[in-house]
Amino acid sequence: MREIQLGTRCTTKRSKGTSKASVHGASKALSLKRRRHSKGSKAVRKEGLKLLKRGCVTMCRIVRRKIIGKKMTVSFNDKGEPIGKAGKEMQSYIGVLARKKVAISNPTWNDVLMEHKNKIWEGVKLAFLLRPEHKRMVLISAGRKWREFKSHLTTRYILPYRDNPEMIESRPEDYLFINQRDWEIFVKDRLSDTFLELHEKQKKKKKGLK
Repeated sequence: MREIQLGTRCTTKRSKGTSKASVHGASKALSLKRRRHSKGSKAVRKEGLKLLKRGCVTMCRIVRRKIIGKKMTVSFNDKGEPIGKAGKEMQSYIGVLARKKVAISNPTWNDVLMEHKNKIWEGVKLAFLLRPEHKRMVLISAGRKWREFKSHLTTRYILPYRDNPEMIESRPEDYLFINQRDWEIFVKDRLSDTFLELHEKQKKKKKGLK
């Protein structure tokens, strides 16, 4: 009898050459490993911090439509801004693609290769009916959402834990699509004196505007 769990096939049968001693030793090692991981703060995980409580719903819905070859028609207002349900879904999808297609290790949006920006545009076109003149709007939106994502990572996953560097050594479990090396570069930049000084100036400026 086989049991399927999270895409992994498990079986209760042992291989013929496996001794009871080796099985016992492996079980003991696994138990010890689990105890080590359970110690301390629950937020500390080998994969990194996990703060989100739900997954992406819009992404799954759009992927299902792409599989059957269905594209949504997007309406625009007089200013050329997407509106309606399709417009909102497209904007959300642009954010998903910007996060996944563009490395956070890029200092600015201007440093991102056009090759990667074009991948975002092509991805959006596969899910929504758009005209060539909409490309500029899509990429402007992608750049804004990409910057917002970096700010989100900074304020929620890095700065609150800067006194506990071991908690931010690994990319967040919430965003495992982030390359580990890109994460390390990003964290190093966000904890640099130059960035922290700029961050404090921006915080004071925002308080002054309130």
